[in-house]
Amino acid sequence: MGAWRCCSMKRHRTPALARIELTDLWGVAGRLAARLAAIGITTPLDLKRGDPRLIRERLGVVTMRLALELRGVPCLDLERDVPDRKSIMASRSFGRAVTTLAELREAVASYTARAAEKLRRQHLATAHLMVFAETNRFRPDEAQHHTARTVHLPVATSDSGKLIGAALAGLKSIGRNGYRYKKAGVVLLDLHPAAAVQEGLFDKADNPRRVALMRTVDRLNLRVGRDTVSFAAAGLRRPWKLRREFLSPCYTTAWDELLRV
Repeated sequence: MGAWRCCSMKRHRTPALARIELTDLWGVAGRLAARLAAIGITTPLDLKRGDPRLIRERLGVVTMRLALELRGVPCLDLERDVPDRKSIMASRSFGRAVTTLAELREAVASYTARAAEKLRRQHLATAHLMVFAETNRFRPDEAQHHTARTVHLPVATSDSGKLIGAALAGLKSIGRNGYRYKKAGVVLLDLHPAAAVQEGLFDKADNPRRVALMRTVDRLNLRVGRDTVSFAAAGLRRPWKLRREFLSPCYTTAWDELLRV
């Protein structure tokens, strides 16, 4: 019964491929469809029956894989084990230009806390981070300043307090008054498992009390709402925050925003 159903599906799939357009395929837009037409491929069925070597030579390996997938030949394995990330970045453009170092410090502290939350979620730690700030390069009439600084910690950590302190120390050496900053952010580098942190002779890894504190903060923010509990360095009012008046509803991730008909 199963073999008959499989053959029946294949028998109906072939005429269906002849009736649809190339641009109905995922990843095929008008420009690629025109290049396929130039070598005589005008339908998904033609692509399925095309010569893989010719397709790869003329259009690349991605299009060749698409042709093979149409034949039922799997080209990409499912990723069962997600590899650890090599870096984590938290950055946003400001809702308005930031002109004071105090507000720039608030923004960097807020972004660092957000990056640290992602770090803990993946059970990772870092001893290196980069903080950066930049003005609006599309405003040549304004003074420009694009700067970054890498900071090294003695021992890898996932503690928001330690990471915020390191980020603000880096910002102190590069931040300047008199500029209209448009964007800032933090990049956590050289990530590795938090359970395998190498301690130094005088520098210790995160102690259990701080680990439990960070876990509690993450749970509260997840349950009640982001920034319910936050560091004072990140500010309260945050007038620099990104504007989102026209944000699209989150139909697939928020119960309160489900589409009503």
